[in-house]
Amino acid sequence: MAEEGKIRIEIVTPYGVFYEAEVESVTVRVKDGELGIMHMHTPMIAALVPGETRALENGVWKHCLTTNGYAEIGHDLVLIMVSAAEWPDDIDIPRAKKALERATERYATHRSNPTLASRDRHAMERAKARLDIAAKHATKTGASGNPFL
Repeated sequence: MAEEGKIRIEIVTPYGVFYEAEVESVTVRVKDGELGIMHMHTPMIAALVPGETRALENGVWKHCLTTNGYAEIGHDLVLIMVSAAEWPDDIDIPRAKKALERATERYATHRSNPTLASRDRHAMERAKARLDIAAKHATKTGASGNPFL
């Protein structure tokens, strides 16, 4: 049970627990935008899309990338189950750029096949989300100070 006025967050991937803490609030990315969650939120389940997940822990925002999955929300617990989660500084920017290029090329080739086109769209969304999170929050930078070089 979380401390009064706080909510417990657990972000879980197939590889284990990525992050857990007692926080003041959580914000997750859903299809239609963002969903903010605080202590005593109405219980629900939300489908998540690739994007930024934020947690306000002791007055400091923690930002990470989460991919497709779902959030099970209770009065004092947010359980986030996703395919992958990454801290901004752990995102490999050149790799994410290459993944976006590959997915974009594949999507152009597979547009007539709904199954393959859907797979390629999801890959593009993941790569774009990684690049967005890294650009906004990564503290590691190249020699020029630009995280994209």
